[in-house]
Amino acid sequence: MQQTSRRSFLVTGSAASVAALAGCLGNDERDENAPDSDELDWPDWDPANPEWPQPARDVMEAGFSQGDESDLEALETREEPAYGDPPQTPPEDESEFLDPDPIQVSIVPTIDGAAFPDTFEPIAENMEAETGRDVEYVVMNDSAALMEAMRAEQVHWALFDGGSTVQAVNVSGAVPAALGISDDGFGYRFYYIAQKDNTSIHTIDDMRGETVAHGGRTSNSSHLAPKAFMPDQGIVPGEDYEIENTGGHDNVVNGVGLGDYEVGVMASSVFDAMAGADQIDPDDFKIVYGSRLMVAGGGFSHRYNLDPELVADCKRAFTEYDYSGTTIEEEFRLSSFTEIDYATHMDTFIRVAEQNDIDLEL
Repeated sequence: MQQTSRRSFLVTGSAASVAALAGCLGNDERDENAPDSDELDWPDWDPANPEWPQPARDVMEAGFSQGDESDLEALETREEPAYGDPPQTPPEDESEFLDPDPIQVSIVPTIDGAAFPDTFEPIAENMEAETGRDVEYVVMNDSAALMEAMRAEQVHWALFDGGSTVQAVNVSGAVPAALGISDDGFGYRFYYIAQKDNTSIHTIDDMRGETVAHGGRTSNSSHLAPKAFMPDQGIVPGEDYEIENTGGHDNVVNGVGLGDYEVGVMASSVFDAMAGADQIDPDDFKIVYGSRLMVAGGGFSHRYNLDPELVADCKRAFTEYDYSGTTIEEEFRLSSFTEIDYATHMDTFIRVAEQNDIDLEL
């Protein structure tokens, strides 16, 4: 474990990378006599109570891809996590409280850790102002090392990704506390997409017996989350349809757009980003099904036995400051933070862990 001189946390905006359109797929052999898309049945569009399918442009222009804080508050409240244990509560004996100075913070490593002290200077400054203590950034090599460091009380605050958050709660004493939100919103949905004029695939029932393009095998939005949540809609991926993992969101939309696949599943945020970059034309696609809103990323967590008064002070450094125009927004597109309820807001990752029998141990 290596320490850098003071500062910084990390925050992840989980900004999905967007690849350029690669025209390398097969021919479209769809029936030339298929009716025009204007003849297809499109339910009235109500973002508050969506019915499917819908033209992709209508969904995109409604801003359906992401949510705001009101959507976060409206998520179905869950008293207990669907899988594993809830976060631990502070010890009853105050002598067991952890009261560190300096406060040590770290992240699940995703990019060069040396960049984080400067990037997260605004949060570190605010945390130092609220607590009166120094902040040190601790460089970790991988997720397992970070979870072990928190379990050993060598890290007090950490940014875990969504999947690691579930493990960290169960084995490291982590308590999720602050979730980053951008001006554009938060979270994502997964979309099942097809060509707009495809009459063979117009509802999710039409996917039965088909080969459906998924993204990479470890992708939440384009593989693991559909496997976990589509059975609620009466469709079991891998049983009701054949899964073909294509390796990425761009491969999914390219494959559907060029006719290699009748239908594919991908993140709503990536679809919107590619459309915004003119890499795809949303008028060419329809959304066969759009999922509920799902939280992206795990947010900041603290060790459960950290002094509750210190926790409250640290939380203010996240939730009571505007990070617009700072390096936090420049690097991660996050302008503010809100508090997290683990069972409710991390439910996507909890259910993905359950569906995939992920071992909640180091």
